[in-house]
Amino acid sequence: MTQPHNPAHRAFIDQLNRLREQAGNPPLSHLRRLSRRRLPNGREGRELAPSTTQEILSGKRRHLPQWSWVVSFVAACHEAAREGNLDLGPMDLAAWSARLLHARHGDRPAIRCAPLVPAGPDQLTADDIVQSHLETHGRVAARLAREAMNGDTEACFHLALFTLLRGWSLDGMTWLARAADAGHEAALELQNADDVRAQAAEVAYRHACALEAGGPTRASIARCFYRLAAETGHPGATAKLKVAPAADAPLTASDFDQPLMS
Repeated sequence: MTQPHNPAHRAFIDQLNRLREQAGNPPLSHLRRLSRRRLPNGREGRELAPSTTQEILSGKRRHLPQWSWVVSFVAACHEAAREGNLDLGPMDLAAWSARLLHARHGDRPAIRCAPLVPAGPDQLTADDIVQSHLETHGRVAARLAREAMNGDTEACFHLALFTLLRGWSLDGMTWLARAADAGHEAALELQNADDVRAQAAEVAYRHACALEAGGPTRASIARCFYRLAAETGHPGATAKLKVAPAADAPLTASDFDQPLMS
């Protein structure tokens, strides 16, 4: 196998190969046929061309695969395992999102990473998850978590932005995967970004601009998202904060009394 540039990249490729082995080592041509079926969320997946799959699994490609390829590969392996009466357990796309993010940033300084919840989801209620976010991330994240647990896809996406831009990669990628799995177009696009956190900053900046255009009643919420983007070094957000009224004033709970985005 051609060795990728960093250990995290190499480990991710190893995990993909191990999944295929656990699924009974299905031929690449069979994985391609399986990838033509709809994904568990009902959406069409990406077809797994044998030549592309071979290059990825052999480590010959310089870059990591896109998220859309990973989803189709994982789904096809699980389908192959079911056909062979093999038990791979539940298909956890959130975990694969976190693995891919770690592989992409494995050669960079470590960022904060905390589990979404302190125990398995089967042992937790929605209130437990909300409380966990309150204790870990604060009131804004707790409110978004409550809305996300009630099935609000936009809240899932907003919470992904919030946690990603605060440096909590596992939380962020988990919520991002949930939003993408529900068909949220911006979440799907963000998952395929080469630098997820930088792209999240750009998305937050665009949302802030739209909020600011909505009038003074939205200004404080816009300022929140400018701040989030500026913390990553986004030049447009940094410039906005320099000219925004009360830009240096600390954010308070009242900044979030309205929905975060229209």
